[in-house]
Amino acid sequence: MDVVFEKGSMVFNYRVAAVWVEGGHVLLHKQKHDEQWALPGGRVATGETSADAIVREMAEELNAHVTVEHMPWVVENFFCYDQKNYHELGIYYTVTSPEPPGLWHAGPFAGEEGEHLVYQWVPLRDLNSLRIEPAFLTEGLQHIPNATHHLVVGR
Repeated sequence: MDVVFEKGSMVFNYRVAAVWVEGGHVLLHKQKHDEQWALPGGRVATGETSADAIVREMAEELNAHVTVEHMPWVVENFFCYDQKNYHELGIYYTVTSPEPPGLWHAGPFAGEEGEHLVYQWVPLRDLNSLRIEPAFLTEGLQHIPNATHHLVVGR
Protein backbone atom coordinates (compact mmCIF):
# COMPACT_ATOMS: atom_id res chain seq x y z
CA MET A 1 0.00 0.00 0.00
CA ASP A 2 1.38 3.41 -1.00
CA VAL A 3 1.94 6.01 1.69
CA VAL A 4 -0.65 8.55 0.57
CA PHE A 5 -3.52 9.99 2.59
CA GLU A 6 -6.42 11.96 1.19
CA LYS A 7 -8.89 14.04 3.17
CA GLY A 8 -11.21 16.27 1.22
CA SER A 9 -9.11 18.38 -1.12
CA MET A 10 -5.87 17.74 0.85
CA VAL A 11 -3.43 14.97 -0.09
CA PHE A 12 -0.32 13.88 1.82
CA ASN A 13 2.10 12.07 -0.45
CA TYR A 14 5.42 10.34 0.35
CA ARG A 15 7.39 10.30 -2.91
CA VAL A 16 10.87 9.38 -4.09
CA ALA A 17 12.55 10.80 -7.17
CA ALA A 18 15.57 9.78 -9.22
CA VAL A 19 18.22 12.33 -10.11
CA TRP A 20 19.72 10.47 -13.07
CA VAL A 21 22.33 12.42 -15.01
CA GLU A 22 24.17 10.88 -17.97
CA GLY A 23 26.38 12.69 -20.45
CA GLY A 24 25.25 16.17 -19.43
CA HIS A 25 21.56 15.19 -19.66
CA VAL A 26 19.02 14.55 -16.89
CA LEU A 27 16.07 12.20 -17.19
CA LEU A 28 12.72 13.97 -16.72
CA HIS A 29 9.12 12.91 -17.17
CA LYS A 30 5.67 14.45 -17.33
CA GLN A 31 2.06 13.45 -17.72
CA LYS A 32 1.30 13.39 -21.44
CA HIS A 33 -1.02 16.42 -21.35
CA ASP A 34 0.81 18.45 -18.67
CA GLU A 35 3.25 21.26 -19.28
CA GLN A 36 5.38 20.74 -16.19
CA TRP A 37 8.23 18.24 -16.02
CA ALA A 38 9.49 16.40 -12.94
CA LEU A 39 12.06 13.83 -11.98
CA PRO A 40 10.87 10.24 -12.41
CA GLY A 41 9.94 8.28 -9.32
CA GLY A 42 6.85 7.44 -7.37
CA ARG A 43 5.25 6.73 -4.06
CA VAL A 44 6.88 4.80 -1.27
CA ALA A 45 4.98 1.72 -0.11
CA THR A 46 4.23 1.05 3.56
CA GLY A 47 7.18 -0.83 5.10
CA GLU A 48 9.52 0.05 2.21
CA THR A 49 12.64 2.19 2.53
CA SER A 50 12.87 5.21 0.28
CA ALA A 51 16.04 3.83 -1.37
CA ASP A 52 14.30 0.52 -2.12
CA ALA A 53 11.33 2.46 -3.48
CA ILE A 54 13.38 4.37 -6.06
CA VAL A 55 15.05 1.15 -7.24
CA ARG A 56 11.60 -0.47 -7.57
CA GLU A 57 10.06 2.54 -9.30
CA MET A 58 12.81 2.74 -11.91
CA ALA A 59 12.44 -0.98 -12.62
CA GLU A 60 8.64 -0.71 -12.91
CA GLU A 61 8.57 2.47 -14.97
CA LEU A 62 11.61 1.96 -17.21
CA ASN A 63 12.84 -1.61 -16.74
CA ALA A 64 16.04 0.05 -15.52
CA HIS A 65 18.31 -1.37 -12.85
CA VAL A 66 19.73 1.54 -10.89
CA THR A 67 22.13 1.93 -8.00
CA VAL A 68 21.36 4.56 -5.37
CA GLU A 69 24.30 6.93 -4.87
CA HIS A 70 23.34 9.67 -2.39
CA MET A 71 20.47 11.86 -1.22
CA PRO A 72 20.96 15.50 -2.28
CA TRP A 73 17.54 16.73 -1.15
CA VAL A 74 14.71 16.08 1.29
CA VAL A 75 11.86 18.32 0.22
CA GLU A 76 8.62 19.31 1.92
CA ASN A 77 6.65 20.42 -1.11
CA PHE A 78 3.29 22.23 -0.95
CA PHE A 79 1.45 22.62 -4.25
CA CYS A 80 -1.92 22.44 -5.98
CA TYR A 81 -2.49 19.86 -8.73
CA ASP A 82 -5.71 18.67 -10.34
CA GLN A 83 -7.76 20.81 -7.91
CA LYS A 84 -6.15 19.19 -4.86
CA ASN A 85 -3.76 20.67 -2.32
CA TYR A 86 -0.70 18.49 -1.83
CA HIS A 87 1.69 18.21 1.08
CA GLU A 88 4.42 16.03 -0.35
CA LEU A 89 7.46 14.67 1.42
CA GLY A 90 9.98 14.05 -1.35
CA ILE A 91 13.22 12.12 -1.02
CA TYR A 92 15.57 12.72 -3.96
CA TYR A 93 18.37 10.26 -4.77
CA THR A 94 21.10 10.45 -7.35
CA VAL A 95 21.18 7.15 -9.21
CA THR A 96 23.43 5.46 -11.73
CA SER A 97 23.01 2.34 -13.77
CA PRO A 98 25.59 -0.44 -14.03
CA GLU A 99 24.19 -1.21 -17.47
CA PRO A 100 25.04 0.69 -20.64
CA PRO A 101 22.64 3.61 -21.13
CA GLY A 102 20.12 1.54 -23.09
CA LEU A 103 17.42 4.02 -22.17
CA TRP A 104 19.12 6.77 -24.13
CA HIS A 105 16.73 8.33 -26.62
CA ALA A 106 17.24 11.57 -28.51
CA GLY A 107 13.62 12.61 -28.03
CA PRO A 108 10.55 11.82 -25.93
CA PHE A 109 9.72 8.20 -25.20
CA ALA A 110 7.19 6.11 -23.27
CA GLY A 111 8.10 3.90 -20.34
CA GLU A 112 6.92 0.45 -19.32
CA GLU A 113 3.61 1.71 -17.90
CA GLY A 114 2.24 3.13 -21.16
CA GLU A 115 2.08 6.40 -23.00
CA HIS A 116 0.42 8.47 -20.25
CA LEU A 117 3.94 9.36 -19.03
CA VAL A 118 6.45 10.95 -21.39
CA TYR A 119 10.17 10.65 -20.58
CA GLN A 120 13.00 12.65 -22.05
CA TRP A 121 16.74 13.08 -21.51
CA VAL A 122 17.09 16.86 -21.33
CA PRO A 123 20.44 18.66 -21.63
CA LEU A 124 21.26 20.34 -18.32
CA ARG A 125 21.99 23.55 -20.23
CA ASP A 126 18.35 23.59 -21.50
CA LEU A 127 16.57 23.27 -18.15
CA ASN A 128 15.75 27.00 -18.06
CA SER A 129 13.54 26.55 -21.14
CA LEU A 130 11.22 24.08 -19.36
CA ARG A 131 8.76 24.31 -16.50
CA ILE A 132 10.16 21.90 -13.92
CA GLU A 133 8.46 21.17 -10.61
CA PRO A 134 9.44 21.73 -7.93
CA ALA A 135 10.99 24.86 -9.42
CA PHE A 136 14.21 24.69 -7.36
CA LEU A 137 15.29 21.80 -9.63
CA THR A 138 15.86 24.10 -12.60
CA GLU A 139 18.95 25.48 -10.85
CA GLY A 140 19.50 22.61 -8.42
CA LEU A 141 20.07 19.99 -11.11
CA GLN A 142 22.91 22.09 -12.51
CA HIS A 143 24.63 22.15 -9.09
CA ILE A 144 23.68 18.94 -7.26
CA PRO A 145 24.92 19.17 -3.66
CA ASN A 146 27.23 16.54 -2.18
CA ALA A 147 25.52 16.79 1.22
CA THR A 148 21.81 16.42 1.93
CA HIS A 149 19.81 19.67 1.92
CA HIS A 150 16.37 20.04 3.50
CA LEU A 151 14.05 22.35 1.58
CA VAL A 152 10.52 23.60 2.15
CA VAL A 153 8.91 24.63 -1.15
CA GLY A 154 5.65 26.44 -1.82
CA ARG A 155 4.89 27.44 1.73
